[in-house]
Amino acid sequence: MLFQLIGELNKKETVVAYDNSVKINMLSVDEETIKEHGVVSTQVVEQMAKGVAEKMNTDCAIATSGIAGPTGGTKEKSVGTIAIGLYCKGQTRSLLVTIP
Repeated sequence: MLFQLIGELNKKETVVAYDNSVKINMLSVDEETIKEHGVVSTQVVEQMAKGVAEKMNTDCAIATSGIAGPTGGTKEKSVGTIAIGLYCKGQTRSLLVTIP
């Protein structure tokens, strides 16, 4: 289903939200969600995707956040952990994966 939706997307704009202030101020990610779950989390990327869709006035958006390495990993979230969020027409889906 995810790839079917992606095929229907009309690419309009891109947001690079590396800094948390961009996530919070531009994409309306709740700062408490970042504090509680971390930026590499399904909760944050779902809010990011919804924020992109609303800001760009589009039906669907995708957001990702991850730990590329070589440092920055933790016991709970190792290097290679990626959170992927999709918002489309009022629904959100997300996935947390680790690529070794």
